[in-house]
Amino acid sequence: MKKKTKHQKIKDHLESGKSITSWQAIQEYNVTRLASVIYYLKKEGLLIQTKNITEKNSSGETVKYAKYKLLNIDKKNDQIGMFSNKPSLFKRWLDTPPKLKKGDIR
Repeated sequence: MKKKTKHQKIKDHLESGKSITSWQAIQEYNVTRLASVIYYLKKEGLLIQTKNITEKNSSGETVKYAKYKLLNIDKKNDQIGMFSNKPSLFKRWLDTPPKLKKGDIR
């Protein structure tokens, strides 16, 4: 049986409907760079919401952290899903500006 990568563990966690913070990722999966994993999951085409949270810790100090959650999108009815069975490739095509040709005006 193949061992799951850190990316796959975080992806499975998010796909189960749960949110995750850096501290949870460290404790549960030994992932110390959650923001990096989230970055690559977003590049794969996952729609992940980042919520920045500010609150007081047990010592009364103000702490800031991010909480990540996978957005539940109906793939059949979203615009990208209607045009491609590989939405991340289609999105990348949409986000790439066209190359200017001789005589084009911007």
